[in-house]
Amino acid sequence: MENLKIFTTSLYGRFGYFVMSIAFALIMLIFASGLKDMICGKYTDGILFGILIILFEISGSYYLAHCLRCLLSPSFRFKISNENIVYNGIFNKKKFAFENINGVNIDYGHSSPFVFLLIYSSKRKRPFKLDASGLKPNYETLNQCIKDRLDRLDKSKQ
Repeated sequence: MENLKIFTTSLYGRFGYFVMSIAFALIMLIFASGLKDMICGKYTDGILFGILIILFEISGSYYLAHCLRCLLSPSFRFKISNENIVYNGIFNKKKFAFENINGVNIDYGHSSPFVFLLIYSSKRKRPFKLDASGLKPNYETLNQCIKDRLDRLDKSKQ
């Protein structure tokens, strides 16, 4: 039987995603009213304003979908076995084999309220950036669990 570790969204994390989903919904409403005013001819500042509003609407809807999914989903976010990591994302599940992982790191999101797990893979130049905020057990336990499994894999190769 394989040693399986499951990480879900905590109650504290669900509250944070609730607050963030309200914030993103309000931001989207503000930009939608600006888009409506631009279409009606109230703003004639040019096409750049319209492109900016549309880009904010697209990114806001993505983050709103992410927050609602993490808030309402009863399933796992990370599932770690001896062979791989499974991340349950917004639109699909991503599976990472430990043999393809070069390293992991935690990114605190600089200007973002999210905490990200960076997975460096041998199959990709840039790291995978996975949301690890609001987890139960926390993201530090997730990082340590992955590093322990990577160390075991390195010792078994030697």
